[in-house]
Amino acid sequence: MESISVVIVEDQDFFADEYSARVKSDSKLSLINAYKNANSVLAVANAINPNIAIIDIGLPDMPGYELIKQLRLFWPNCQFLVCSIHAEDDLVFNAICNGATGYLLKTATEEEFLQAIQDLHNGGSPMSFQIARKVMEFVQTKSLATQEVDKLTQRELQIVELLSKGLRYKEIAADLSLSHETVRKHINNIYRKLEVQSRTEAINKLYPR
Repeated sequence: MESISVVIVEDQDFFADEYSARVKSDSKLSLINAYKNANSVLAVANAINPNIAIIDIGLPDMPGYELIKQLRLFWPNCQFLVCSIHAEDDLVFNAICNGATGYLLKTATEEEFLQAIQDLHNGGSPMSFQIARKVMEFVQTKSLATQEVDKLTQRELQIVELLSKGLRYKEIAADLSLSHETVRKHINNIYRKLEVQSRTEAINKLYPR
């Protein structure tokens, strides 16, 4: 059975050495190389074709999620596993949106690390439970936001979008060729449908972060 080839991109020596040792300890895996930064792996991307790439988010020369986006052009069949100390929402979702199919925190044990590689290779999406919860909460929030969007007419959605850009009532009226009074009535209807009392509440309900 052919081994699963692995590339590591990690700038901290401790973690790079630890990940390399873990990969080498598993007979089902083969380590191509460990790279210290994004540019070093991009320089050889045409010459290698790993099954799995383990990427740190906090690289010195480029965010890990941007590196994943670029490496996908070279390795369309590669699966990308983020290993990071960072669990902030924006970093997690940027990584996933740019092509990461797994996300582990660096606190993961050796067993969890090796199992994640196997799961990823077999079509799974391994995640530390903290990350999985963030993803679930994000999906649930977006689902609720979609339900709120469905309550509004197309004109009302246009007005909320303009409100989110900071426009005042008279500016919205001019932009949409409506009277000031018509805009005011639309906004009152928006607040009533969304069960909110202010511009900020309406925007947050439709565009949750």
